[in-house]
Amino acid sequence: MVVFHDSAAQNVRFGVHRVIRELAPRYPLFEFIHSWGLAVVGAAPPEAIVEFVGAANASPDEYRALFASLGSNCEMLTLVDELIAVQFREMQAVNAIKAKCGLPIEPGTQRIDVALSQPIPFAAHTLRELGAILSRIRVQ
Repeated sequence: MVVFHDSAAQNVRFGVHRVIRELAPRYPLFEFIHSWGLAVVGAAPPEAIVEFVGAANASPDEYRALFASLGSNCEMLTLVDELIAVQFREMQAVNAIKAKCGLPIEPGTQRIDVALSQPIPFAAHTLRELGAILSRIRVQ
């Protein structure tokens, strides 16, 4: 079994799509075409793969839509994690300013696991704290 990534890339200098077209008549194959593509092909695949490829080829649009949706959800979760990391860094900057001003720092704002487990309340708290710090700095 071989899984080829970027199988949907039709770039002249990137020839995976040509290899896939050559292998398709000889071996069980299914290709996901979302993003840059992913092709599953093999000479002696396990029975589960044969069943999957058969079912996927019988309903390619449905299988592709399902996996494109799952992939999109994974991408969104990755972006959300990145956003939470940014908010956590912002909260750390707020905590550094609070420390310089002699203000108390809430323990939960120093733990990334808190930010990850409660992203919406953490983001809202970060914005409130940032606003309070900015107001305090402007007043002084």
